[in-house]
Amino acid sequence: MTTLGTGMLEGGIESALLGLTLGILVFVFLIIFATFVYYALAWMTLGKKLKYSRPWLAWIPFANISMMLQMGGFHWAWVFLVLLPIFGFSCSFTYLRMDCFIRPCTYCNLAYL
Repeated sequence: MTTLGTGMLEGGIESALLGLTLGILVFVFLIIFATFVYYALAWMTLGKKLKYSRPWLAWIPFANISMMLQMGGFHWAWVFLVLLPIFGFSCSFTYLRMDCFIRPCTYCNLAYL
């Protein structure tokens, strides 16, 4: 037979754990949101300084990758390789290696390796 005090204690622990879990989730969400805002502001500022035509694309999740690639001189369609990480990495690596064979790099010394 349980007493009234024991039931209240168990409910208090469950409530405390629920509150702690929700508090941690809110904290993690705020950290993720703050990181996204910082990231978007940084890329938007960089786009403005480089006179990119649409720096507001830094706020749109996959469009910001397209913006980065265009600012780096790549075609915007390379953003689709981000959707397929393993295939995208292998294609990107192959492209860079072929580019180094065609035009020797002066900054990375990867030519003819």
